[in-house]
Amino acid sequence: MPTADPVTRRTLLYVVGAGAGAGTLAGCVDQAGTDGTGTTADDGDGDTDDGSTDDADSGAEPGADETNADDETTDTTLESGTQIRFDGQTSGWVGLEPPAIDGEENPTLHLEAGETYDIGWVTGDGQHHNIELWNENDEVVDDYRTDLTDAEEPDDQLLEFEASEELAYYVCDPHSGTMRGEIRTDGAEPPTGDEDQHDDDSRSEAGDAFSIDPGTTMVFDGRVQGWEGLEPSVIAGEQNPTLALEEGQTYRIGWESGDGVPHNIELRDRDDEVVGDYETDITDEPDDDQFLEFEASEELASYVCDPHDGSMRGEILLE
Repeated sequence: MPTADPVTRRTLLYVVGAGAGAGTLAGCVDQAGTDGTGTTADDGDGDTDDGSTDDADSGAEPGADETNADDETTDTTLESGTQIRFDGQTSGWVGLEPPAIDGEENPTLHLEAGETYDIGWVTGDGQHHNIELWNENDEVVDDYRTDLTDAEEPDDQLLEFEASEELAYYVCDPHSGTMRGEIRTDGAEPPTGDEDQHDDDSRSEAGDAFSIDPGTTMVFDGRVQGWEGLEPSVIAGEQNPTLALEEGQTYRIGWESGDGVPHNIELRDRDDEVVGDYETDITDEPDDDQFLEFEASEELASYVCDPHDGSMRGEILLE
């Protein structure tokens, strides 16, 4: 006689158990749970009539992936002689080598004191970058720095250095606000200085304005979403930074790179009128003709791109 369907049999047992005592239930289970040979019925899907499953056994032991999950995210000290390579993007350093930092933005580098490493960037976005190694006070350590270049595949942007506790950051000077990663040596504590202190120290008392020294050339990347500071370093990475200038002093301002959309630069007063002839022609290929030399005066209120004056606009204040 064929063995009864296991699901139907379980349902029957549940009903019987609900109306009978524990002893009666035990007897019913003993009878219904065998096929007359004393063997528990099994439909072949790993699901036995006593309610146990193969899946329950497999769940008793944690999976390998679960036990090793934490190990995969643990920071590892890079071996001596490791070549550390980045893609230089204005938004941040993107790791290329070794595999541990591949695809990571501004990864923290764990190094061994006294060992030698090689660091630099081998591809970029066409903007002006360099690489420098700084201490906690944002000062270059032992002249570990390269010259600025806008080459997309530079061959002179590599530094060989010895790891020491003095090292705190690897940085692109013009974009130190965004292109900055930490260096930790032999498990040393993270840098104690405020990471944004280099910006705060250079700001004037006039809110969040940046004090600019007389004679400085202020260089921007022209983008529809806003002027992005390139030079000097105090405005690097800042969008539409407020410029604090000294009245009567001469400055130079303009943009040398952009997003391919036509822009220009103008200096306007509080009525949003161009001051004097401080304006350039609209172009999508900036050159030296996109810079203005001017004298700071109370008449000046903002620097603006005329086609995109809603987003590409920064304030000018006098100190």
